[in-house]
Amino acid sequence: QNRQAHTLLETFLKSGSFHLRKYSINHLRLLYRANTPDFHVWGVQLLVSQLEQPDKDLGLAALSVLEEACEDPLCLGSLIKQKPSFKLVGACGHNLMTMMLQRPEGLGYLLQQQWVDSQLRLWRGGANGGACVRYAEGLESALVTALNHADGGPPPSGAYWNAIQRKNRTEADDYYFERIHAL
Repeated sequence: QNRQAHTLLETFLKSGSFHLRKYSINHLRLLYRANTPDFHVWGVQLLVSQLEQPDKDLGLAALSVLEEACEDPLCLGSLIKQKPSFKLVGACGHNLMTMMLQRPEGLGYLLQQQWVDSQLRLWRGGANGGACVRYAEGLESALVTALNHADGGPPPSGAYWNAIQRKNRTEADDYYFERIHAL
């Protein structure tokens, strides 16, 4: 019976309307979250097939599910074995490709695709500035959340970030700066 359901989903994804395919991709997310047996075998394969279709919106939807599913090592291994093409989703696939670097076979595939070399050239050329800003913003958000949880109440917004940006920190900034480093 499960095989029939898989076949039906595969049919929907191959020849269904846009809305049916989008619904099927979202259903695959639910099946992953429900720990459906052998999802890494058949579910990842169905999602990767959507990266090779001409509709970018559907490819991005499948990419989103794959990013979530590939937190599971079995799904990540299955993805790498399928050697997906990220041409449809372009730079949006960089997070998933970065995840693939966790495994030697993923690194080998991305080296073969010359993705690693192109990323190194971009970073050496200064494209890492935006990533550094995003990293700092993410760090600030995480620290504010940690302080909020530790205190039971919200700390002043961006206390750590403001302490770094200003050379002359106030006494309140020093207080939060010391608390963050104590975590």
